[in-house]
Amino acid sequence: MRYLTKPVFFLCQATLLCSPLIYAESLLAQAVIEEVVVTAQKREESLSDVPISITALTPEILDNDNIQSLADMSAMAPGLVVARNEGFSRVVSIRGIGFEATQNVDAYPSVAFHIDGVFIADPNATNLEFIDVDRIEVMRGPQGTLFGQNSTGGAINVVNRTPELGEFSGTADIAIGNYSLVQPRAAINLPLGETVAVRAAATYLTHDGFAEIVGGAQDINGQVNDGYDLDEADNFQFQGKLLWQPTDNFSAILGATVFSINDVGDRGQRHVNDPSGDIRKVTSDVAGQYDAESSIYSLTLEYDAGIATVKSITGYVEFDQANYLDNDKGVYFMGAPWFAGLAAESLSERGSETLTQEINVVSNTGGRLNWVVGAFYLDNEGTTWFDSVRDLNGNGVFDQGGTWKGTGQTRAECAPDFATFTNGFFFGERDFCTNIASKRTSWSLYGEVNVDLTERLRLTGGLRHTDDELALRSGGFSAAPPDEPTQNPQDSQLTGKAGFEFDLTDNLMTYFAWTRGFKPATGNLTAEDSDEFINAASAPEQVDAFEAGAKGQFMDGRMSLNAAAFYYDYNDMQFLTTGANATFSGGVGNLDEAEIMGLELELQALLSDSLSLDAGLTFLDTEITADQRVLDNNKKWRECAVPAFLRGENVNFGPEANPRFRACGSALAENIRGNPLPKAPEFSANIALNYMFSTALGEINSRLSFIHRDSFASRVFSTSDTDFRGVSLDTTEGYELINLSVYLKPANYENLTLGLLVFNLNDEGAVNSRWSNNFGTAQTSEEFVRPRQIIGRVSYSF
Repeated sequence: MRYLTKPVFFLCQATLLCSPLIYAESLLAQAVIEEVVVTAQKREESLSDVPISITALTPEILDNDNIQSLADMSAMAPGLVVARNEGFSRVVSIRGIGFEATQNVDAYPSVAFHIDGVFIADPNATNLEFIDVDRIEVMRGPQGTLFGQNSTGGAINVVNRTPELGEFSGTADIAIGNYSLVQPRAAINLPLGETVAVRAAATYLTHDGFAEIVGGAQDINGQVNDGYDLDEADNFQFQGKLLWQPTDNFSAILGATVFSINDVGDRGQRHVNDPSGDIRKVTSDVAGQYDAESSIYSLTLEYDAGIATVKSITGYVEFDQANYLDNDKGVYFMGAPWFAGLAAESLSERGSETLTQEINVVSNTGGRLNWVVGAFYLDNEGTTWFDSVRDLNGNGVFDQGGTWKGTGQTRAECAPDFATFTNGFFFGERDFCTNIASKRTSWSLYGEVNVDLTERLRLTGGLRHTDDELALRSGGFSAAPPDEPTQNPQDSQLTGKAGFEFDLTDNLMTYFAWTRGFKPATGNLTAEDSDEFINAASAPEQVDAFEAGAKGQFMDGRMSLNAAAFYYDYNDMQFLTTGANATFSGGVGNLDEAEIMGLELELQALLSDSLSLDAGLTFLDTEITADQRVLDNNKKWRECAVPAFLRGENVNFGPEANPRFRACGSALAENIRGNPLPKAPEFSANIALNYMFSTALGEINSRLSFIHRDSFASRVFSTSDTDFRGVSLDTTEGYELINLSVYLKPANYENLTLGLLVFNLNDEGAVNSRWSNNFGTAQTSEEFVRPRQIIGRVSYSF
């Protein structure tokens, strides 16, 4: 691997600990690294005994590094990248496998997300806060046996704390910081008799925006929105669990999580060529708005039958969101300078309901044979409507094609206006209005067996059969969906795992495994426009992963080192592309073949009785290996569609588009063989020093963390277009962040904790991600990491 030379030297420089590690033995006390229990294999096991690459984030790590939600988790586990698209969509990538089809409402991410065992199918329903968490498990690599479809990259399990019988306890804290941040949190455990207990937690987060609108741009109704804050937050969340445990071998837990998000300002998304010159000053026509509400309900029944434990997990998730956007970011409408300054806005609403049911049986014998069998069912229904307009004549009024109220627009008001347009309707100010309804059902059966051949050698084998069906009713770019499905992709897949573990010593375990994962197909909005570049529905994607690793405990339990080397054969990755037929003929296509290889290291070391080190490193090499011509919709829009508009030619949504337009698009197609996969930095690192000591004031616990991330490709394309700084529009630059936390537990006040947290201590104006709008404006925007935040926290426990 060409990049393996710099990171070892980098680690020594970044931590200044290469020499002290040599002499650490003489400084160590008798403390050992605390054991972490995980459920990555459907049973409780020590993290060091699980032959999977897995990182467990404890509540202490979440608080010390100010990790409040999934958006804050980038680089907190090796190979983990979390970005945002469109200002609200979470894009989670592990080892270069993520979610490159966010603008398709029925596409699934490649990293499965679970809360207390409940699969969260809608990716936008993962935007909740982390409160009262016991641990977060980040599993890397395909989890196709035990976690099923949509885990080609891995899985993230959020495990919240469970009620405890006979114990009255709780915590309460408040955080106050710059940007007017205020966040109270509270959790309580309340026993209700000998067999019942309740645990409840809540939080409210509010802060001012990290950026503001400037530039004097006006929206489509003529209003200037200068001075509006962007990236404000006004979020609330409640979660609760009711435990009933009438006997030692049976328990029932009823859970509920409800959250609401009311964010102003498009999450700070900024055009890459914004003329303001300040990353916290954004030229925009509208302030934007993102509102979301979600309810997650679960019922977990568990019965210990002696030989095995039977568990049933029933989940029901409701999610609704509304998103009001400035489509062109007030800079270059349609990516063409002759349209500069013309307002372009959109409003979308999404609703989904998901029912899941899982039953698994886990052996309890503890002998040479251990096994898991289970069944899973999913029923997901969703509706989406999208309305897009633009002030094409630049008069500051929406005056061609009906009404436009912005956030007050309704679905019913869209249809009559749009219905008046036929060929050449692009010269009306309503771009399009569309409605989509979908239903996905899936069921699977799975099993995994672990056999101890000797005291040191163990074999593992597992299989999972999945049937998946999507019924998509898309109106294309007309207002109402048809009664019958426009696409109906069906998949039947067999995934699995085979591997072995071998203990070299009592404290060093090695393993090797082959695993396969898959993600089901999805339909496309403009199904009738299939051509040489895109089909009516995408194919399912599949990954075959080969991983060799080792997990060891050294220095009498005061150091743990985990290492993994891996190779992936990645087929039919789903990504956003387009066809040549018409302006917006596109959606989700498939990359024929790609390869991923890499190395990960995780280290924990107690260097002395006061000082400890945590480190996670990832070295990654990804490449698209098949010859494949694909068409970038942004380039087609700029170089084909806009000139055709100016010539007065019809470039409508259907295959009737004129031959010159089709030929123009076909000529722009590029062979992307050799390009890297998106969101796959070659090197990333998270290194932290923890220092704990006692003073007359009390016990002080501090943590200084350093995060490095190389630049990465934002998309599969490799455009020659650059921003003002000469950086490719398809490249997201790297960054370094420093975070600091200091907690004081005052002497004689054991229930009280005072904390000071500084996020982005170096105030790095770093780009977290870039996103190119595949439909309609051909613009590329970027989201910056939060500026320096200084937060004080007061906590009380009882």
